Amino acid sequence: MSHARPAQCAGHLGSRMWLPTILNQWPTKPKRRLNGARWRRENAMITMCAQPASVPTCPLPPGPCNAPPAPTGACRSRPCPAFTGRVPGSEPAMITVGLSTLGFCSLGMLSAMFSALAFYAASPHCRWPRLRRAGRLGRQIGLVAAVAALWLWMAELGFAAGLVAMLCTWMLAAMLLPALAAWHRPDKALVPSLIAFVPLWMLAALWAFSFRSPLRAWLTLAGCAALGFAVLGLLRLTGATLRTFTTLHTWVGLVAGFGLFVAFYAGALTLFHHDLPLWQTPGAATALPAGLDDAQYLLDDVLATHAEARRHVGMTFPGADHPQPLAYWQAEDGSWRYAWPGQTGGSPTPPQTGLAELVNELHYSLGLPVAGVYVMGIVSLLYGMALLSGLVIHLPKLLGDLFALRPGRNLKQQWQDAHNVIGVLSLPFHLMFAVTGALLCLVFMQMAVLNPLIYDGKALQAVPTAMDTAPLREASGIPAAPGSLRELHARALEVARAQGVANFEPAYLKLANGGDANATIEITGEASGTLGPLGAIALDVESGRVLASQLPGQRDANHATLSAAYALHFGEFGNGVVVWLYFLLGLGGAFLFYSGNLLWIESRRKRRQPQQSRAAVNMARATVGVCIGLCVAISVAFVAALVLERVAPAQVDHGIRWACFVTWAACALWAALRRPAQAARELLWAAAISTALVPVAHGALNGDWLWLAAARGHWPLFWIDAMALAMAFGFARLAYASQRRARNGDPNSVWAN
Repeated sequence: MSHARPAQCAGHLGSRMWLPTILNQWPTKPKRRLNGARWRRENAMITMCAQPASVPTCPLPPGPCNAPPAPTGACRSRPCPAFTGRVPGSEPAMITVGLSTLGFCSLGMLSAMFSALAFYAASPHCRWPRLRRAGRLGRQIGLVAAVAALWLWMAELGFAAGLVAMLCTWMLAAMLLPALAAWHRPDKALVPSLIAFVPLWMLAALWAFSFRSPLRAWLTLAGCAALGFAVLGLLRLTGATLRTFTTLHTWVGLVAGFGLFVAFYAGALTLFHHDLPLWQTPGAATALPAGLDDAQYLLDDVLATHAEARRHVGMTFPGADHPQPLAYWQAEDGSWRYAWPGQTGGSPTPPQTGLAELVNELHYSLGLPVAGVYVMGIVSLLYGMALLSGLVIHLPKLLGDLFALRPGRNLKQQWQDAHNVIGVLSLPFHLMFAVTGALLCLVFMQMAVLNPLIYDGKALQAVPTAMDTAPLREASGIPAAPGSLRELHARALEVARAQGVANFEPAYLKLANGGDANATIEITGEASGTLGPLGAIALDVESGRVLASQLPGQRDANHATLSAAYALHFGEFGNGVVVWLYFLLGLGGAFLFYSGNLLWIESRRKRRQPQQSRAAVNMARATVGVCIGLCVAISVAFVAALVLERVAPAQVDHGIRWACFVTWAACALWAALRRPAQAARELLWAAAISTALVPVAHGALNGDWLWLAAARGHWPLFWIDAMALAMAFGFARLAYASQRRARNGDPNSVWAN
């Protein structure tokens, strides 16, 4: 999938790969990420492996935005790093570590199983009175054992690792409960079956993502989903069970709904991530990208000027996605330095990133620093639970809900039908989002948990070997020429064609031991026609010999899994039809969570009382302020970016963030001070006006009016402005409908005047 890119100075580097710094760089990660245009790069599942202790590590730099570098892709099995490369006499200590880890896991598992069994025995569903009485005592004992195990884990592993590890053992124990529940009451097997369904889905995804063909991958996932639906369809659902799942679906949706609305609305806009810098920057559509000679000059200058860059340096190849090359490396103090044509002194800050990075940050972290990624990972898990519980609710009447859209005077029924239709039609899309979102957000948390449990705290040394395509080599101390980028670029294309990847296009490089006889270069690029488009080739700089490769069709399961998961999550496979389909489904997902909150408010409305509950009024105000306020804030940020590019180009990043978050906070405050109906109507009109100003400001300030962009063939500019006009019309229609409802609807509703 190709997109035009802006010809903007140095930089809109890919920021789409927003994962934290790899573990080998954890102690010295930069204060600012390398931001800019999204990088469609390949991340790997963390299959840890280690080199002997005598081999010094020389890790390659991470890819753009501190993404994990491409893994080694070694297909052969290697020993656990906890038992390799040890000095003599350390075996007793390692045995102690292994036994203690096994003991902690066993204690956590036994306490979780005992507590789960005790809770079941003490519940009203147990038909044996004696077992029920024993269960009450066993429940207390189980809780004490669980607390004791958790305390031991925290004392040994630390609070976060101990808590997460304990929860993992409880999850494993819960997977054993479907058999127990099905033996007693088949309909009671649904809750533990749903818990077990999540890891089963992950295993199915792992298997499917190992295919190169998108068709085979989707067919495999569809087959697994059909099998799960068939099993659920065989179970008889009682009224009590459905009410339980309805309550679960409602409250999980409410807890995660606000974050999911932000993620889906901003995520729909990030599908135009490549085109936003082109749209934002005056004259970018007509500027020409730099060439390989410019990249060679920049690399030679950086290696000659900055000695610390010779150990490892990364650089983008100029092209459609990033017109100017950008080099980045770590200084002696651990901070990051950046260089681009015209600025080779080692700037401590990357170039301006603009709207593309702001919208992307809202999508993956809600705009929250540091913890936002992990918050969204937890929200993704709750999202999956809401999807599965909603599936159980609507499974008996799936076909009826699929085509039931009954417009009329019953507005609650109309909103309910729209919610159900969108949810059922986009269910596979949402399930995929829940799985891949949790995977991409929580992968490093999983690594942090596994580090003390399995790798004896040595994961920092194991990660570079496991995740780089290029092998780690020690500098020889023999000076050598830095190598010709043009020749290495051509060599990478030749290797890719020889391995059956004819359309491989290099995107960026990572160079280790620059200027040394043992210099290694890893060239990462993209190839269309595969579910995971990113691949990497490692070469010896002096001889051009292939050291390792990870290309589509030639990768191990680790590479294929996360590469495909990333492509599926961001729509990086297929052509432009996939982008527009994801855009529509993203807006539909935002509507799904917005309508879910409205349905909760309506279901708790007291129809015969003019005074509604405080909870319903507060939820209405929060829904209006957060959801509609976000739409206003993003549109204001778009207009602010165009203005700042003219009056203060150096302050674009800070300016649009201030404009966005101050506007969002002001909208939330406005909604808190007004009646819900008034706030909804006023903020919807504000969203319509601010969104309509986007194409007007673009034409007035940059000269790229809608019709002129189409006449010049600048279709990315045309589609962004056309999309803004269509969304402004939609906001205006919603504002008019809200005004009509407030005037003519039920006078006792929170949405009435």
